[in-house]
Amino acid sequence: MADTAAAAPVPAPGPASAPSRSRAWGAHLIVLALAALALLLTLNDEGRDLARTQTIGLMLTTLVAALGLNLLSGYSGLISLGQGAFVAIGAYATAVFRVDAGLPWLVAGIAALLVCGVVGAGIAVAAARLHGPQLAMVTLVFAVVVHRLLVELPRFGRLSGYPNRADHGSGLVDPPRLFGHAFEPPLFAGTVPTAMILVVAGAVVAFTLCRNIARSSWGRSLRAIETSEIMASQVGVNVSHRKLAVTVLAAVYGGGAGILYLLIYGHLQPESFTLFLGVNLLVAVILGGSGSLLGPVVGAAAVALLSDSAILDELVAAQQRALSETWYLSGEGLVALIMLVVLLVLPRGIWGTIHHRAVSRRRARRAHTHVEPNEPAASALQSGDPTSEDASTPAPTPTAVLAVSGFGKSFGGNRAVDAMDLTVRAGEVHAVIGPNGAGKSTLANLISGLYHSDSGSAVLQGHEIRSLAPHEISRLGVGRTFQTPLLDLERSCSENVLLGSTITGSSSLWRSALRLPATIRRERSETERARELLRLVGLGAASDTPAGDLSYGQQRSLEIARALAGSPALVIMDEPGAGLNPHERGVLADLITAIADSGTAVVLVEHHMDLVRSVASRVTCMAEGTTLASGSVDSVLADPAVIESYLGASRTEPSSSPDDVATGQLEDGHV
Repeated sequence: MADTAAAAPVPAPGPASAPSRSRAWGAHLIVLALAALALLLTLNDEGRDLARTQTIGLMLTTLVAALGLNLLSGYSGLISLGQGAFVAIGAYATAVFRVDAGLPWLVAGIAALLVCGVVGAGIAVAAARLHGPQLAMVTLVFAVVVHRLLVELPRFGRLSGYPNRADHGSGLVDPPRLFGHAFEPPLFAGTVPTAMILVVAGAVVAFTLCRNIARSSWGRSLRAIETSEIMASQVGVNVSHRKLAVTVLAAVYGGGAGILYLLIYGHLQPESFTLFLGVNLLVAVILGGSGSLLGPVVGAAAVALLSDSAILDELVAAQQRALSETWYLSGEGLVALIMLVVLLVLPRGIWGTIHHRAVSRRRARRAHTHVEPNEPAASALQSGDPTSEDASTPAPTPTAVLAVSGFGKSFGGNRAVDAMDLTVRAGEVHAVIGPNGAGKSTLANLISGLYHSDSGSAVLQGHEIRSLAPHEISRLGVGRTFQTPLLDLERSCSENVLLGSTITGSSSLWRSALRLPATIRRERSETERARELLRLVGLGAASDTPAGDLSYGQQRSLEIARALAGSPALVIMDEPGAGLNPHERGVLADLITAIADSGTAVVLVEHHMDLVRSVASRVTCMAEGTTLASGSVDSVLADPAVIESYLGASRTEPSSSPDDVATGQLEDGHV
């Protein structure tokens, strides 16, 4: 395995694409400094400063809502235009619970967050099978419906109006009190707006929880969903449950922003929660830099300043004077135009582009630094066979890890797999070969749960898996690679490997958000194991390099490392030799042999016969969805039926023996 480092030049180590521990703490310190500045600028009773205080409060409200939307859209890739509706629900529900039910502020706020969570869960269930524009349209309709209810229902209208009971018959929601002190909103000259203490504290807590989630295995699972839902399910993530959870989480963040809004203004008006609020929140996420920690901070500040500034009103008036009284861009239209212009110049958003360029410059400076040779870490491989005492030696009497019997799958009238049997033992490489269209990849998808078989059974380490979901099969001990590598190309190699860890699919949202000591210790342990696996596959020097900077062959090695991260009992490799040159296939053969020697079973779907002959213990040849031959490598490759249907007897001399035909094909390295 010492040769693995020579497979291809490894890019010099660069900074991690996701924030490292120090940079993440740096982002937190920046937010704390901004919070302190906000308090200094707002905690005074000067009437002339009320507008500035309200603007800062609006920034913080926008920030909290944008943080939740960033987790949903920036990390998970689920576009929502309904975040503004959850801000409205949080604000109005708190006011109703406080005014009508007489609940204490804290209880009313918690109840409002629960309402937002329940409504968010309903939206997630209703849109469970929708993607892209379809999901955006559902959330758009939801936002419109919520706004119309606020406008039409008198019950909510009672909470509207300015703080003047004599003229309007309505007034402020009483401010929260603690030890007899009232946290007054920034509405009256001569009164210190102490409500800003709660608003600033709420924004800091919201950012801290978001930061913890984004840095955790739970946050990485959201990235996996954005990259590929198929890949996410194959590393143990329950995609539907995780999408439900992040939708509820975003809704709760929106509700929290609504509570802060009520603390600032003390009363509510439907005009504050139109459809454009949801659009502005999405603009804040994209403008600042979606999928980054500080992106929502920058975006929220930019959108709040634009929305609350007189500049937009002046631009609208200038259009009316110069162009037309009826045909002009409104304030919302101008915000959208500004966003488009900014994104043309800064395609990753303001902060996202600045951060990406800084990372690129640091990587360029390190491009010519000396890279130490990789030293494969034998300890990275753990035995998949519980009866094996030595991780480097297969068990003397290998046990069946996987037993497939009578598997069948039809797509319409096409029988893709028919009555397939396959047994794979611990420490064995079982190759599945056959012509294109024979059903090899379909069989791999059936075993890993991407498809459900119409008939037969599959037993994995004593568990029937035929009807299980992909994430359940993965958690039982199955790793998987694909014909075309499915990787998060913008994230580092170590982060891609960490996706395959068992904690990715099983981590708790609450433990991730609170960042408990046990969670931190486990994360560090898995991170070290990921680095060991990278050394094993020859990518130890590229731990912090984005996967997109690797060569194609290195990306295949990276995917194998990810498949091994969960210490699987069985690894399914779907054509890992595709696109590799002979030297790279030789390195791959060494790696597969090392995996099998550790006790892990391997199902190898492959076309390159040189790779099959060098690593396989047994071979099954498929043709037209069924077994053509199965047995040792030599017996199957010399089988006349295999030669006729797959290895190509028609291209040989009549006097050639079956074994000669197979050998001739093997010399070419492919069929």
